[in-house]
Amino acid sequence: MASTATHADKTNAADKSIGFDYQYYYFLLQVLNLKVGQSVGFEVKDDVHTELGQNRNIFYQLKHTTQVAANGQPVALTKLDKDMWKTFYNWAMVITDKVAGREQVEKQLEFTRQSEFHLVANKKHSNSNTIFEAISKLQANSIAADAAKLVLEAAEQSTTDDGIKNYINKILSLDLPVLESFLLSIKFELDVADIVGLVKQAVQEFHIETAKVPDVLAAIDSNLRAHIFQKVKDGEAVILSFEDFHAKFRKHFNDARSTKLTIKSFLPSMPDDLFSQVFIKRLLEVKYLNVVDVEIAADLTTKKLQLAMHLDHWDKMGEVTSKDISTLHDNVRTLWQGKFRADFIDCEDKDIEKIGRGILREMLGATFPLCDDVLSIQHSNGEIYHLSDIGRIGWHKDWETK
Repeated sequence: MASTATHADKTNAADKSIGFDYQYYYFLLQVLNLKVGQSVGFEVKDDVHTELGQNRNIFYQLKHTTQVAANGQPVALTKLDKDMWKTFYNWAMVITDKVAGREQVEKQLEFTRQSEFHLVANKKHSNSNTIFEAISKLQANSIAADAAKLVLEAAEQSTTDDGIKNYINKILSLDLPVLESFLLSIKFELDVADIVGLVKQAVQEFHIETAKVPDVLAAIDSNLRAHIFQKVKDGEAVILSFEDFHAKFRKHFNDARSTKLTIKSFLPSMPDDLFSQVFIKRLLEVKYLNVVDVEIAADLTTKKLQLAMHLDHWDKMGEVTSKDISTLHDNVRTLWQGKFRADFIDCEDKDIEKIGRGILREMLGATFPLCDDVLSIQHSNGEIYHLSDIGRIGWHKDWETK
């Protein structure tokens, strides 16, 4: 039957893209788990590798599949899985690399004994995978190396795929002590599907509140991707040590642990009629604005809305309570009230607008505390406009009756 897939379908890069992201997030996971003196490489010695010190290395091959079984779950890792055998083949090539000085069996043994080889995949474990079973039994010391080799030979004989045969034969060509050491060093990390969830958990384990984890991860993610891009652009290896990571990224964790309120990049939706807003009318009353100052009115409205959106966000995230917000409003109104009463004593009618603008100017120069933080000047201004908008403060002597 002829294929119904279009050329675009066949060349779709989605599978490659998710495979790259899977590899990247596993790299980030290893970076987050670094200890002092350790480092992690991205596409240097392997997809990902960790240097533990004292010439010990962990090599990670990442395999992500979009294929699913009848139950909708990722397919299982079978005994003739091409990704598995290609991974083993690549490691065997590294073990026997002449350029790296590992032509002799002694050097190969030394290398395998100093290394671990991790196959990480979102594929499920299969009880019928005789290769997985043989390696597990060898590592449990319940079968010998020659018995494990027989299982590999049986797999080679059971396939007609020349590619898989080639991969298996390369592994079988290893000297038996080297093959044994290699198989003893293989680790399977299967069913690793929610890689982003594991990364979030690793971030949280830096003593970061759950609500702040997404923001911390977003900051680290964007900066790390930029770091990788620059390294690759400069032709340099992407390797991050514990010390590098601490120097470059600790600020994101410190900020999340601080008592300062988080600042978001909210984009408020502007009202259709800026000049119908109560706080704008209050500003017009003392001639702080004119009806032609559309851009200024829009800027002041943005400050008001930004403050309101942040108060709602902080309340929902548990950074402040409704009582804290009420206290902020009450304190700002009290400050305004003192200035308003003092400045309008014995006020002549001709000075009302000027005095009103003076009170406004003083208020706009103030910043207001909220919990253990202090609002920025923009948010403090927004608080003033917000209180005016809800009818709690004004600038004209007779603002309440106008």
